[in-house]
Amino acid sequence: MRCKSFSAIVTSDIHGELRRFETIAAHIRQQKPALLLDNGDLLQGSFEHMYDTAHECDSQVIALANELGYDAMIFGNHEFNETPQRLHQLRKQATFPWISCNIGDFAQPYIVKMIEDVKVVVIGVTTHFTPHWDEHGYTKGLNFQQAYEALAAQLPRIRQQEEADIVIVSYHGGFAQDPNGTWIFDEGTGENEAEKMLYLPGIDLLITGHQHMQFVGKKNGVSYIQPGSHGTAFASVTFTYEHGTWQVAAQIVPVVEEAPRKPQVETWLAETIGKAPARLTYNDLQQTMIQGHPYIDWFHQFQRHITGADISVTELFFQEQGGLPQHVTREHIRRCYPRDNVLVTLEMTGAQICAALEQSAAVFATYEDGTLDYAVNVYPNTLQPYQFDFIGGVTFTCQWQQPVGQRITDVQVGAHAMQMDAVYTVAVNSFRAMGHPPFTMYQQANEIKRTVETIPQLLERYIRKSV
Repeated sequence: MRCKSFSAIVTSDIHGELRRFETIAAHIRQQKPALLLDNGDLLQGSFEHMYDTAHECDSQVIALANELGYDAMIFGNHEFNETPQRLHQLRKQATFPWISCNIGDFAQPYIVKMIEDVKVVVIGVTTHFTPHWDEHGYTKGLNFQQAYEALAAQLPRIRQQEEADIVIVSYHGGFAQDPNGTWIFDEGTGENEAEKMLYLPGIDLLITGHQHMQFVGKKNGVSYIQPGSHGTAFASVTFTYEHGTWQVAAQIVPVVEEAPRKPQVETWLAETIGKAPARLTYNDLQQTMIQGHPYIDWFHQFQRHITGADISVTELFFQEQGGLPQHVTREHIRRCYPRDNVLVTLEMTGAQICAALEQSAAVFATYEDGTLDYAVNVYPNTLQPYQFDFIGGVTFTCQWQQPVGQRITDVQVGAHAMQMDAVYTVAVNSFRAMGHPPFTMYQQANEIKRTVETIPQLLERYIRKSV
């Protein structure tokens, strides 16, 4: 064997952050790794990606990845936020394969890379929860196998068939529990299966992602990494042949600097859309959740105007600061509502609406000194204060000192008490309308209609007409 050592660089969950990706690119050009991988969720989430999508042009992020010579990218769940037509265009633009072993014929399952005389196999795996989050139906017709089961079935065959010297599993998924401690990340949903993968024979390196965390370690003789998200870090891995086996050494490299924004993106974001009725910015998320805010009232007014619904439901995406200034640009809209949800109108009973109110109230607890703070009431092991909805078009009393599920009283719609068996129309974003736990009451509702335009597009139109 001639090759005794080589390096790899791994990115994950870049989410379209081109400015930091350009900083990572400088490291890649300097290091010149023999293997270059992305672990998924490369595109969705940034202003640059929003610009590319709005203009139906080539992805700036993929163009850079092409230039750097990426060997492969794993399908992440957010790749399926793209329309099937757009996804096809993006895959066609890429000069590297997008791989996953658990989506049937939709994706190539693995790649083989010869590094001198060393045969390296990289197997891609995608979280099988992807269809659960597909609010648009873009994954309809695709067969997402359970990640662990698909890998366990294919790994021995691939390793033997390819006579691989090194096998890397790149899994767009994560750990159910901190691999270096006891912190539980989910409640046994089966979403993240990295722990089980570490006990599959024949893996030299397990790459993980999806959770936006940073891990590096070794368990059961298998090295694992998770290199953070949004371009704030990447993983540098060295493979060294010693004493008849390949040794793996991985480290997380932080990224601090970011390149300037492209002029065309800056111009697009800076376009004036119109005026809000007043300055509608908030600076304290927790107090906004507890006390309400004029921005929330305005957003409810917007949603009810678009849909004609009796009641409006919205969220703040756990942004500590936000809202809108009086003079609104496209960037302000895309910051306050960064997702391409559409607006759905549901029919819900008074009992279902009250259940939704109680569920949001459950994220707080009253302490001995009478103060309110986030509480472990939504799930028993994980703090999830972002599981909070604002509900407009109703008034109610919330008694925080009461037990969870018994806090909401005196619910009124207009001048009338809400009737538990009466049916009301409710405007809600398309993701919440799917009714994922703990908000399962939305899944039980009847959908009447949904908009074609996304909520950011509707906001632009609404603000322009308000001038």
